[in-house]
Amino acid sequence: MSDGTLYYHFPKGKISVLISLWDELSKDLDYYEIIEDGIITEDEIHQFFIKDLDLARKMREFIIAMEIELLEKPDFYINYSQKFTTIDKLEPFKKIVEAIVEKEISNHTLFRIISIWKALIRRHVIFRNLYGSDEEFIKMMKNIFRALAKEED
Repeated sequence: MSDGTLYYHFPKGKISVLISLWDELSKDLDYYEIIEDGIITEDEIHQFFIKDLDLARKMREFIIAMEIELLEKPDFYINYSQKFTTIDKLEPFKKIVEAIVEKEISNHTLFRIISIWKALIRRHVIFRNLYGSDEEFIKMMKNIFRALAKEED
């Protein structure tokens, strides 16, 4: 494929290619199966964390490339995130987080939790268990989710 063809389909350059790839790869994170019966168990919460960690590990090199691009063009990423991250897409994630914190949360708190979750999971995977074992990381994340939800009170 020529550079011209690539830039025709991705006029914003490498970052838009990476974001498009991320969107495609993250389709595997179907959280609807966890929330489908309306009851979210501790086992399903654990499954949620492990599923994200496993996918991130499979895409470690991709995540590193994405991080480099995002650090070079943070405004583009922020604009992209705001444009394409709708509450409808995040509803399953919100239900899982609400099960963890044992209360309803605002969309503002949800976006804060997602931002922290994605940043820390990337660091944990890039630096190969930066925050200890996966079990320690999951426990830490649950505590962070609860602390952010508590701030909302």
